[in-house]
Amino acid sequence: MLWGCGTRKSETNKPISATKAMKEIRVDEQQGMVDYREDLQKFIITYHQKETIDGQITCIPAQNEMIPRDLQKPGIRVVFSGLLTEDPTLPPPRMGGEQVLLLKELDSMHLYNKN
Repeated sequence: MLWGCGTRKSETNKPISATKAMKEIRVDEQQGMVDYREDLQKFIITYHQKETIDGQITCIPAQNEMIPRDLQKPGIRVVFSGLLTEDPTLPPPRMGGEQVLLLKELDSMHLYNKN
């Protein structure tokens, strides 16, 4: 993880943007749950990290308006697709096994239907 400065030096001694060096994750049709973070005043999406017992990804949207109004209900299950990225300005995890990522782009989101 990168913390602190916005740039670092490469092997060729040229600056590299920290945002370019950060890991990005694309999620497609990922099942998750909407919640509300009082401390951030934002609706968020959480989902279980595959191949872990207690791993959880918390997705904090870049803008409040990203999550559709009709899905802004804590506890509802959704399916979403988008781009997640690390962001050193996000709050730290609140529990072990949690990873907090920025929801940089939300391509689609709809109510989960298990039928």
